[in-house]
Amino acid sequence: MAFLKENLWFNRAMLSIIIFLICSLLAGCAAGFEPQAMDTAADFRVQTVVKSSSVGAMAVSAEGQMVAWGDRDLNLKNLATGQRSHLLDQPPETLCWSPDGLMLAATVLMDGESHLYVFGADGVLVYKHHFPGHTTRLQWPRYGRLTASVLTTQTYSFGTHISGQLLQWDGRWRILTIPLYETTIVPSIAKILQGRLSHSFDFDLSPLEDEVLYTRIYAPPAFDASRRLMLHNLQTGQEKQVAVFPLLGGAGRLAEGGESAVINGNFGQLKLQNLWTNKILAQWSGDRFDYDAASDLLVTETGLFHAEHLLVALP
Repeated sequence: MAFLKENLWFNRAMLSIIIFLICSLLAGCAAGFEPQAMDTAADFRVQTVVKSSSVGAMAVSAEGQMVAWGDRDLNLKNLATGQRSHLLDQPPETLCWSPDGLMLAATVLMDGESHLYVFGADGVLVYKHHFPGHTTRLQWPRYGRLTASVLTTQTYSFGTHISGQLLQWDGRWRILTIPLYETTIVPSIAKILQGRLSHSFDFDLSPLEDEVLYTRIYAPPAFDASRRLMLHNLQTGQEKQVAVFPLLGGAGRLAEGGESAVINGNFGQLKLQNLWTNKILAQWSGDRFDYDAASDLLVTETGLFHAEHLLVALP
């Protein structure tokens, strides 16, 4: 699994701690600090993996044995043996393990292009590819293709043209491109988003991989700029608007079955919302979160939850 990064949600250090907590609990492994309370999270335990003041992207394999992280470069550690491997000289933008824990995907931004690397669990490079744009997230579904959200931009005197698309690797040599949206934003909006534009494009595939929940910038000249959460059918191309967020915040993660989603509107509240009736099924306090549909585990600033039940409170 691979989750969120920096910007409006977390600073890099706190984000790495939270990411490692949920990944470790899902895998029955370890986290980097002492919990304040414990209930049914019997497999939770504390273990120091690495000491660093600049950990960025981090990903833990499904069985909890392998940890990959980036600071000034990309490293891999086997928690069972303690063996540590150096994979790349550049820090990764995104990281993601395959569901079986046998492969690790990483992207690095160099010279305006994203470079995709896929390694075996032994650290051997098995595939590489490069493409224009900034990779904003990687997702590797349980039975599907490695998928990357890629944002490309082109600046003109009248504004900045934005294009959001998904790229999927077939596991061998082929890359499939799925366009999602294009728009042009005026210079004043581009200035507000300077350095944060890549974080405006986020996505989550449905369990059947027939739909994708994604965020996009909406900034026509006659309207206030905002971020929209959209549900896109990958078979028909039809879209449905799910939520409207402030320009600099908001995201969503699909729940099991794909009929509802955990949504953050940057208003101090998280909600589980039915995508078709808009009925609110559950609520939690907080803005920053990530969610795993397969286990129904939600992590927020305040703790780790299974459904609405608090498992571990965070300091």
